Amino acid sequence: MAKALHRGARSIVVNWCWKLVKQVVLKALEHECAIVLENLKGLKENVNNKSGELAWKFTMFVYRRLQRSIISKAIEYGVPVVITDPKNTSSMCPSVERS
Repeated sequence: MAKALHRGARSIVVNWCWKLVKQVVLKALEHECAIVLENLKGLKENVNNKSGELAWKFTMFVYRRLQRSIISKAIEYGVPVVITDPKNTSSMCPSVERS
């Protein structure tokens, strides 16, 4: 029973990824933009709570699946993909005027 639930959950994730990916790639193509993705290598070391190993594996499966799917679909549509270092990517640009 657990294997059937796992397969069902995996199928939902894969299906959701492909639908989302197609929307992202088509939007980038429409606006003639590149897609920028973070390099996920080393991400595990930055997680504060390392006790949930199973949760971690599932989370990384989703991130990596989504990233691989984006790269694959972007290649198919000729959309450039840039992999960047995630350091400081979540901070506000200092040149942006704050309200």
